[in-house]
Amino acid sequence: MQKVWILVLRLILSSCLSLCTLPVPGWHVAANLGPRLPGKFCTKFNDDSVKHDTQRTCKNYIDVYVNSLDSPQTVLPFEYSRFDFCQSNKAALSTQNLGQVLSGNRLQLSPLQIVFLKNQKCKVLCRKVYKQGNRKSEQQLHFLKQAIKWGYQHNWVVDDLPVRFCIEIVGSSRSEYCTAGFPVGCYMNGTKSTCFSNPRFNQENVFYINNHLDIIIGYQKIFSEAAGTENVGNADIYMYHIAYAQVKPKSIGYQVEHNSSHDECSNVRSAAKSMSIPFGRLMDDISITYTYTVRFEEIQGQTFLSRWDRVSSAVNVEIFWFSLFNTLIEVAFMALLILVGFSRSQREFSRYKHGEKSENCSKQVVPGWLQLRGKVFRPPRRCKVLLASFIGNGVQILTTVVVTLSLAVFGLLVPANRGGLLSCIVFSYFASGLPSGFVAAKIYNSFYRVSRCQKGSNLALTGVTAFLCPGLIFAVIFILNLIHQYKGSALVIPFQYAAALVSMWIGVSVPLTWLGIFLGSGKKSHVHTEKLSETDGFPSSDIVRLSGNRCHLCGQIYRLLIGGTLPFGSLFIQLFFIMNSLWFHQIFTHYGFLSMTVVLYAILCGLTTIVLCFFQLRKENSSWRWQSFLRAGFTGVYIFLDSIRYFFLKSEITGIASSLLYFGYSLIIAFVMFLLSGTLGYLACFLFVSKMYGR
Repeated sequence: MQKVWILVLRLILSSCLSLCTLPVPGWHVAANLGPRLPGKFCTKFNDDSVKHDTQRTCKNYIDVYVNSLDSPQTVLPFEYSRFDFCQSNKAALSTQNLGQVLSGNRLQLSPLQIVFLKNQKCKVLCRKVYKQGNRKSEQQLHFLKQAIKWGYQHNWVVDDLPVRFCIEIVGSSRSEYCTAGFPVGCYMNGTKSTCFSNPRFNQENVFYINNHLDIIIGYQKIFSEAAGTENVGNADIYMYHIAYAQVKPKSIGYQVEHNSSHDECSNVRSAAKSMSIPFGRLMDDISITYTYTVRFEEIQGQTFLSRWDRVSSAVNVEIFWFSLFNTLIEVAFMALLILVGFSRSQREFSRYKHGEKSENCSKQVVPGWLQLRGKVFRPPRRCKVLLASFIGNGVQILTTVVVTLSLAVFGLLVPANRGGLLSCIVFSYFASGLPSGFVAAKIYNSFYRVSRCQKGSNLALTGVTAFLCPGLIFAVIFILNLIHQYKGSALVIPFQYAAALVSMWIGVSVPLTWLGIFLGSGKKSHVHTEKLSETDGFPSSDIVRLSGNRCHLCGQIYRLLIGGTLPFGSLFIQLFFIMNSLWFHQIFTHYGFLSMTVVLYAILCGLTTIVLCFFQLRKENSSWRWQSFLRAGFTGVYIFLDSIRYFFLKSEITGIASSLLYFGYSLIIAFVMFLLSGTLGYLACFLFVSKMYGR
């Protein structure tokens, strides 16, 4: 148990350091985490590493790291070492934050040897031989063919930048389309082909493996006085930054594997023949020679922050502006509708308060909505603790969203900080137990007179708030982790990290939730309306009800359907790109637009619930508490339905295990959005009802 708590403290410390922009001397974990400046490279050197002073280091070699391989057709990434590729003698990086572990990032050093500004002709990296009749060779080759069939991609990293792979687009305004990953190979089949249009890939039921890489590295000279040109040992050393790294994979079938030096590639090769692997069992021995070339090219006019523009998902920003404009129109329309309705209600209240009577009736006519003044603040009939706990968990999620987006907008969660975004989400969620418990206690106080002496109520509320919703999420993650464990995926959560997560949940989130409930239950509630009469000041003998026949069930259904439509529409565009980032492994960096969308979504969610609540009260229905939460929370149902549409129409995911993982993660996202949307709708409706009825 002591080791688990030590791991918890290490995870918290590493995640805090990952959000810092300055490295901490003496802490190696800080050097591998956090948004860092690009590395400095030089051409003239006295040793492998030339140190100008104690603060800066100039390198002449470039480290290339390999990450887990993933595929848009599956939700099962695999570690690089799982495949029979060229391996480095060095093991995987030991310094990983929590987000890297949860997201399946398994970085390790590649065997490539690249010297800065030294162009290299074709060099042999390694040679793999698969012998006929050898069971191990056939298993390794079969796993490699399955990776090609399912479209798995390499993910390499150079100076914190993903190595991009670009495809030329014919007949488009853009000349090329770039992604942060390049395919292992391609598969030719009559009904399905993963090969691009290339006349060399013309055989049916054949796997083509990309065994040769043309690596292009763009660099930029530093033109600053502090780090532009320095002198070491009477030798001028020019400082450079890497701007991008690009790869062009090729499939080449070598006739002569390598020369006697075992270093340079043979000049004898088949220009028209590719490296092909037969579909069935091995009929003969197969050897695959992996080679690469390196070429450097200088670029100008690029800043450090624009390095990621070449690998991030290229999206026309006009789409985001169009979505924001439409959402603003919806917000303005709903706000105007609420203003008109609220003004009309206030005029009716003032008129009937001064004793005005109808022209055709001697009695004072009191509208139905005003007769609910003694009922509207009464607690819900069922599941009071559950409603308060749902709202408390929604506040916890809202706090997590605000903290994460704030850090992302200010540039502390850049893509170079791998795992930083997920680490921030996890730790922000666990640390938000205090506002969760406080709000849950306040909502529960609005139902009853809860005080500190009522330990039974506090314990029940603490247990439901701290364990129900997080427990459901942990249960789904546990089932999904079993699937990853069975398939040997890189997304499997190791036992020590799973134990650390549970320890942080029990040791951090639960005590903070209890403390929030303790503080929120300190004062008695001022909203206690059980003794209020039905008319609240209006003589029952003078009341004429103005209500007709109503179908409560029909009204609840259509209000439930409408409640999530407009908020979901405001999120649809951003949701599409987020889904592409999750399932197509694209890099999402538009946090500014996402933050504005979330703000407008919260406003629209509240306004929509207020309008529906106002119509409900006008129909003399005072049961608004659960209905306001469910109407706004129906946005989560729409998100899950949209994930089903995305699965069948947009995604390429196949297989039972991948489908279960997809719908499992989609269910978690939909449930989180259900709690968040329901909380926003309930709080907005509560403020509206309090203002409308003078509470």
